[in-house]
Amino acid sequence: MNPVSIFSLLIVLFLALPLPGRAESLLVFSARFYAPGKGKITHFHLYTIRPDGTSLRRWTDGKSDDIEPKWTSDGKRILFLRSWANGSKPDSVSELDIETKSVRTLFSGQPGNYLHDLKISPDGKRFLILQNYYTAGVFYKSSLYAGEIADNASTHRVGIKEGFNISSAEWASSDRILGGYDSVSKAGVTSYASAVIDWKTGAIQNELPTSDLIARQGDWILCASENQNQVYNNTGKKIGEWKTPGGDTQWWREDIFASITYKGSVNDPSGPDKLRLYRATGDLMREASIVRDYSSLAAQFRQGRELHDLRNITALPDEKNRFLWGAFVHRAMPGLQLIVDSRTGSVSFWSSARYVTFAPDGKYYASTSNVDWTEIGKKTNGQAMTEPTISLLVAPTARPNALTPIVSGQVCIDGFDWRPQ
Repeated sequence: MNPVSIFSLLIVLFLALPLPGRAESLLVFSARFYAPGKGKITHFHLYTIRPDGTSLRRWTDGKSDDIEPKWTSDGKRILFLRSWANGSKPDSVSELDIETKSVRTLFSGQPGNYLHDLKISPDGKRFLILQNYYTAGVFYKSSLYAGEIADNASTHRVGIKEGFNISSAEWASSDRILGGYDSVSKAGVTSYASAVIDWKTGAIQNELPTSDLIARQGDWILCASENQNQVYNNTGKKIGEWKTPGGDTQWWREDIFASITYKGSVNDPSGPDKLRLYRATGDLMREASIVRDYSSLAAQFRQGRELHDLRNITALPDEKNRFLWGAFVHRAMPGLQLIVDSRTGSVSFWSSARYVTFAPDGKYYASTSNVDWTEIGKKTNGQAMTEPTISLLVAPTARPNALTPIVSGQVCIDGFDWRPQ
């Protein structure tokens, strides 16, 4: 694969290259490039590229920042967030039609406020978005909005509970939203909860006990805190629960969850203690297996540094018995992906990626590089002007550690997504 530098990028930005067919893997990403030595910062725009670094194409331009791109389920449109410097115009949820090259606004936020966490429903027909509100430049609450992607459809605010702030939101199904919210009493005590909500009416169908971590997969909803885990179906009925003292829980696949416990706390650099697998079967949550003690894991893989934050579980394409266990290396923060065999408990090195996102056909995965800082010019006082640089990396799944930068140089990547097939 040939890396794309900023110089070759400038050559192809405006070429009307044909878009690869749906059968081919394609990435959309948001990026901004820096003008070398001039101290000039450009804006984030949308691009598409094939995993081998070819067919690069820019889709948006101008003085807006276009971030958080996400493909619609038909692979013909891209939803994204558009913002403007200094709040000169309201943030918006916008849609790019890659066949007509037109951009339309689906939802405009209120001036001076901030939109974030764009999510598309499982059936691809709806979206949700969070809007932060500010008073005199100070954040004071966040609200949830949902709408349909269809032409001329409206977007509306989805109420949770009066006096509560929305802290997170996810689709529980195509017509239900899983929302996390909190409230601070006059005495300064913060209360947390989650709820399954009708996306259109805002009616609460079931309240859940925590908003520490909420996630959805298939028909299951996971609420996990540092010590307690609950699994619900998408209507909010509890299926089971278990405790993981000082640990963290992630999905593996379908109805199987991996819980990681630590010797001290989640942030204890002495490393993880054990990894247990749990399966939800009907109304029963049971321990499926106990993987061996990982006390020697840090010594095996750290290369002189402590392993830290072993949290992220990722399913491997076409794998039923093995999964990826993501980590950061303490203080240095490069990525590390370990592969775990659930039958034997064996652990081996898989890749140096920070995290992995697989293409729909499973042939490639993408990640981003560690954050670096590049001098792009000088300030008026002579001090260096620096900006973060983050590259887009891709590797064949069959050769996981052959990560290659396909977009690199003086660039900052802000989100990417694989096109559905």
